[in-house]
Amino acid sequence: MPPGIESDPPDDDAGNAIGCRSEQPTLVGSGADECRIYVPEASSLHGAASNGNDIGANIVDQLLDGIPTGEPLWNDDGSFPCGPDPREPAQIDDEACPDLARRVGLGDACPPPPASD
Repeated sequence: MPPGIESDPPDDDAGNAIGCRSEQPTLVGSGADECRIYVPEASSLHGAASNGNDIGANIVDQLLDGIPTGEPLWNDDGSFPCGPDPREPAQIDDEACPDLARRVGLGDACPPPPASD
């Protein structure tokens, strides 16, 4: 029996907090071939909720005043639309907006997510 939400450490790459199902979650997590910001269609978590939604986060659309706009949050090349580069405060390596896509794992194995319909 996998650990539950209460006992599963937040940095558990296995996704066991979600794994209270009979199968191991696939294609999501912080591993080299996994996505952190959306559930790929080929994942065992895609459409697996009782209402047909995905189990897990799907960070794909821009919000305006908390309302989804239907516009993609990620550029086609996987970059996050950072806007102007404010030099105050100074940019900090591995914390700056321009490398956000790399830090959340977007790349060949996890391409930029499609905007929702």
